[in-house]
Amino acid sequence: MQEIERELVLVGGGHSHVLALRMLGMNPPPGVRITLVSAATDSPYSGMLPGLLAGHYTEEEIHIDLRRLCAWAGARFVRCEVTGLDLEGQTVLFGGERPALRWDVLSLDVGSAPDSSLVADVTGVSAVKPIASFYQRWLAWHEELNGGTQLRLAIVGGGVGSVEIALAARHWITANRPDSTVDISLISSSSKLLEEYSNTARRLAIDALHHASIQVIPDSRIIAAKRLDCTVELSTAEGVSREFDRVFWCTAAAAPAWPAAAGLSCDDRGFVKVNAQLQSISHPQIFAAGDIAHMVDSPRPKAGVFAVRQGPVLANNLAAYCTGSPLQRYRPQRQYLSLLATGDKGAVANWRMFGVAGYWVWRWKDRIDREFMNQFQDLSAMQMEPGRYDNGSDDAMNMHCGGCAAKLAADPLQAALHKLRKDYPTVGFDPVQGDDAVAIGGDGKVILQSVDVLRELVSDPYTQGRIAANHALSDLHAMGAQASSAQAIIQLGYASAEIQTGDLYQLLAGALREFAAVNCPLVGGHTLEGTEPSIGFVVNGSVDGNTVLRKQGAQAGDALILTKPLGTGVLFAAHMQLALNSRHLNAAEAMMLQSNSAAATIAVEENCSAATDVTGFGLAGHLLEMLSSADLNAKLNLAAVPVLPGVCESFSRGLYSTAHAANAIAAGQIELASGVDSNRVAVLYDPQTSGGLLLAIKPEAVGGCLERLRDAGYTQAADIGRFKAGSGMILAAD
Repeated sequence: MQEIERELVLVGGGHSHVLALRMLGMNPPPGVRITLVSAATDSPYSGMLPGLLAGHYTEEEIHIDLRRLCAWAGARFVRCEVTGLDLEGQTVLFGGERPALRWDVLSLDVGSAPDSSLVADVTGVSAVKPIASFYQRWLAWHEELNGGTQLRLAIVGGGVGSVEIALAARHWITANRPDSTVDISLISSSSKLLEEYSNTARRLAIDALHHASIQVIPDSRIIAAKRLDCTVELSTAEGVSREFDRVFWCTAAAAPAWPAAAGLSCDDRGFVKVNAQLQSISHPQIFAAGDIAHMVDSPRPKAGVFAVRQGPVLANNLAAYCTGSPLQRYRPQRQYLSLLATGDKGAVANWRMFGVAGYWVWRWKDRIDREFMNQFQDLSAMQMEPGRYDNGSDDAMNMHCGGCAAKLAADPLQAALHKLRKDYPTVGFDPVQGDDAVAIGGDGKVILQSVDVLRELVSDPYTQGRIAANHALSDLHAMGAQASSAQAIIQLGYASAEIQTGDLYQLLAGALREFAAVNCPLVGGHTLEGTEPSIGFVVNGSVDGNTVLRKQGAQAGDALILTKPLGTGVLFAAHMQLALNSRHLNAAEAMMLQSNSAAATIAVEENCSAATDVTGFGLAGHLLEMLSSADLNAKLNLAAVPVLPGVCESFSRGLYSTAHAANAIAAGQIELASGVDSNRVAVLYDPQTSGGLLLAIKPEAVGGCLERLRDAGYTQAADIGRFKAGSGMILAAD
């Protein structure tokens, strides 16, 4: 296995970076680990934004899934907003508790946004970037347009983007709210729109605006904006004030403040100065591309066409710099094709001194845009370096899952433990009746101890550390215990000492955040090297012997409460096969980062009669453990069992965790009612990582317990069934 020698960190998911990451994934530089840092998991393709606003595309069609791209390329993904750089320490800085991230080579492609300093706190004004937040406000604005509505809308800006947004707005209104009266004004500080266009193309665009009844107001530089009772007042340098109900802000691009604040050489607007090799002129180990970059030798407008052309050169130069090879020169085109969407599936094309318009131009633009996006759709079909995407088997998708889906199956585990208990009298626990943690005390305070180790589930070590700590602590929470100490068991991949130090720090920083939340000190541990990372913890705690929650103890008639939704196993299996939307993965990650501590406190105070946490053996396996020593069965209401978004869709596509089949075999006693949805049944066998608690409680206490759980943040906590008298089996019905 190649030892990692250098850290390449890409900050931002812009057009240049997604193209560079795609190329680096197909031919990874030796000894280099790549990390992409982005606050968003989806990167919008700006060329298709007008089509989205007009209603011609869906959100999915115009977004590149960054987590999926990173998984395909073998790169790590860190979802966090960058707040600064430490150039001397060579680290990326984040807000909040997140520790800095080290780099050897850094690349910036964070784009730009309209300079909205004048309107930052004015209600009713929406900046066009970032696109994700703007689109949500765009949708909210639609809700205001009921039949007969009269509304004044202003778009501030004079470039291609502002013209396209005005035309997209008019088309959407005409197609979807024809009874509404919306006056649209396009306000520009310049004496003429589209100054970079030829006279012919400019005339064609203005004709489209006039045909759409959009008023163009030139020579109007906005110097002030304020909120009146129900409107926004815009004041110009020329002394004119106008009122509007809604304002979309699409002015000249502005750079984020932190590159210049860090000490990078920037122009007077804050854009990073780069040479012909896309290197910072002040820090050669830092590269920049896209809107954030200012090409000193050949300045160009902030246009996506340049970012796309920079991508291949950036990929080459990042790999070359990491390996000590010569860099390539980027030569920006002097003339470039610009295609302006007119909202109605028409477009204007500008090339040099020429301009044409028509529906055929839209079809041309649509084909170009879709071809660009197709590069990031069927990633698994793209050619990669041999062995890059498989595990040595004939089936490249036959990969073993991480997290609790990597847990040893129940049958071999139980068989080995039974034999050990028979052959070795020092084995001090019962593998059948054992609780989630081992009790090593007597009367009074019971001392508990548990251990859990996870293979890498997420590529971000800080988040992996948080998940692993929560997962380990969950065994103590399931028994109502207070954690008192923890020790770490960590395996790191082969890498240089400096990189291993950074990885260990990130892992433990994440874990310590969760341990600190429950006042549990980390007192020691053990580390080693191996072919893949893993992290686990031995955790100790104590609980009053009179209040300890046991796995067995439920009574016939008790209700069954599940505190968190199911589905992490299948979702991460789908992610490994590049078949999952990142938004679904984000929801799974958020669930795993939610501690069971508060739920355990509520369970004790509500006098729950039994409890366990739902982890590697799935809900069915852990529920059977609750039934194993009592004359009980359980009747589940499958429709009430909460699941994460994307779970049933993944099952319907034939995707399962590698532990799924073993869990299903181990839970063979389940009896299904006729007509039960097979996808809802499948979730019972899905292995969970840092899953919720399964609680037995008197039926009269269910309402109060659920209310408290939901108030504490367990918003999907649900009453999913009842314990019944009878043999230990599960009955399932919709």
